[in-house]
Amino acid sequence: MSITFTLLILLIGALVLLGLQVALCLLKPVWPGLVLPALCLGYAVFMAMNVAAVGSLLESAVTMALTFLLCNVPTVILLLIFLLCRKGRSSKKQLDKMNIQDL
Repeated sequence: MSITFTLLILLIGALVLLGLQVALCLLKPVWPGLVLPALCLGYAVFMAMNVAAVGSLLESAVTMALTFLLCNVPTVILLLIFLLCRKGRSSKKQLDKMNIQDL
């Protein structure tokens, strides 16, 4: 399998994941939009706990912290999508309330 094909598959997978996150955020209840960030956070905790303890305690702690931070990049991106979708929805809801009061 060529590297181009692998990168194309990864790009398509990432776009599908982002589209799914936007679709979940646009649903009326709040909790579906938090499912994917929670899964990513759980994955980050899992990866940080599976860091091999080699070297000193300080080296292991730094490795765990860096692993946790790097694995949380998708979590932060998904939470930003969640907040942006909810902000747009909230401002639309306030505009609808104002229009109803004007009637």
